[in-house]
Amino acid sequence: MKNHIKTLLDSFVHDNEENIKQSGKTAAEYILEDTEAEDQGWLWFLSEAEIEEFENDKAKKADHIQTVKAYVNENYNYKLV
Repeated sequence: MKNHIKTLLDSFVHDNEENIKQSGKTAAEYILEDTEAEDQGWLWFLSEAEIEEFENDKAKKADHIQTVKAYVNENYNYKLV
């Protein structure tokens, strides 16, 4: 994953704070739902080398998605109040 993913996700949560609160979801649920809704949402998390793997290797694609989901759930599984 990108080295600065925490900064990107913290900014995303901050910028979408009211939407996340209104949704009743955890920040992780909101992030992952938004990621899945975007055509290339998973690429937002990946380095250039990982993007190449993601686009060219189905097994690696699945691995990268699981890695992102695990990271987001471990670090953003909280509700905003």
